[in-house]
Amino acid sequence: MEMWSSFNNKKNMELLRDSIPKREEWTLWQSSTQGRMKWTGVIVECEEKITKLEITSENIEELRELEPIFAHLPKKDIIFKRDKYQKNGSELTFKTPTEIKIKERRTQSRFYFKYQDYKSVSLKYKHDEKEQIANYTLVDLSTAGLAFVITQAESLKFHIDQEIVLTHITDQQLPSDHRAKIISIDRFQLPEGIKDRTNASELTRIGVKYIESLESVTYKSIGSIIDKRQSKLKGIETSGFNGLSDEEQLKVLAKVKEDNPALAANLQERIEELDHLRYLTNQMKQIFWTEVKRELLATALRLSSKELLYELLGEVTDNIKNEFLEQISQPKPPAAINKAQDEICKYIREKEKLGEFVLDATSFIKYV
Repeated sequence: MEMWSSFNNKKNMELLRDSIPKREEWTLWQSSTQGRMKWTGVIVECEEKITKLEITSENIEELRELEPIFAHLPKKDIIFKRDKYQKNGSELTFKTPTEIKIKERRTQSRFYFKYQDYKSVSLKYKHDEKEQIANYTLVDLSTAGLAFVITQAESLKFHIDQEIVLTHITDQQLPSDHRAKIISIDRFQLPEGIKDRTNASELTRIGVKYIESLESVTYKSIGSIIDKRQSKLKGIETSGFNGLSDEEQLKVLAKVKEDNPALAANLQERIEELDHLRYLTNQMKQIFWTEVKRELLATALRLSSKELLYELLGEVTDNIKNEFLEQISQPKPPAAINKAQDEICKYIREKEKLGEFVLDATSFIKYV
């Protein structure tokens, strides 16, 4: 069973609270060398910081309080784990989970683009009986469809089941026009863990499903775009550490947040700021790798994405790459990572102030 993780505190609380009114039964278990012990229980209280669960089965005395406990709600296929909790009779009290795993119901893998990446989709559509040509920001792509964002005013030109024609996707001209249909029109929401520093909250997300067959030339062309994206998300080929996936980042930040919310917020801010290093041109990279202390950089990027490391290390020599990957493989405490992040970000800001670095997606297009 494939699962995906939610780190959205509000959503997680809703999932837990929804089970309270009907006293929906959770399956609880602990695993050990002696086997798996199971119990049943119901959530009786869920607040922002604390959740309480009442065990309803009879073998509660077999619960090992020093070992983690897992909880599964079969009705909705959601799971969470708690390493620490307090047991008082038949009641367990623990911090409200920062991560809840939910069964994946999608049949197609989807690859996301950050809104500020300015990946584009060009299309033709009819409005007021006239053919229109437009170019919009691409936010996700799969072998079944894609999504782009537009302003609320522009969204009035589109409707569910409307047919459109795709002509160009993320820097790649399609061999021929690719027919598609609009299947959803919703308010655009930034991915979990990303703060809104743009007008993204005022945008509309348009979901599109391809009409063309799987064997079509344009479909295969779209597949090649996805292959390139997948390579970046996998990161540099190495047997060791090569960065974190988006989910792994959120998991680490959620763990830090439980003990130190302020530090978690600082780490997240710096991760986003350092992510702009992806926009370094080859000339800027030469300056960057010459001037920055690599051990400091390795510490600063310990929580950064596989994609960022893929971009940064793509043009360096094997010696630099291998040395850096060895350095970044060393675990560091969150506070040390944050301190290193601050120093690298300070260096970047100074370079930007001098005009030596221009780190945004649109400038990247101009300067490359």
